[in-house]
Amino acid sequence: MNAQLHEHNPVEDPSGSGMETTSLGLTFSVQPHHLGSLKLECRAAIGSVYWQSFNERIPVAARYLTKELLQS
Repeated sequence: MNAQLHEHNPVEDPSGSGMETTSLGLTFSVQPHHLGSLKLECRAAIGSVYWQSFNERIPVAARYLTKELLQS
């Protein structure tokens, strides 16, 4: 998959606790083999202390693909 990750600057908690929130963005092009349903999984870990995973299924309809992609 031809994907790009976009790192965002950390955001400090406004309460003054010193905690920060970080995030990443993901950009990729939907291809014909993605038609139907696309499964995305996000995993986060802080060493061996914290681990979390989140899955999401996204419906992909042909109307979102360009004519050139559908012919390939």
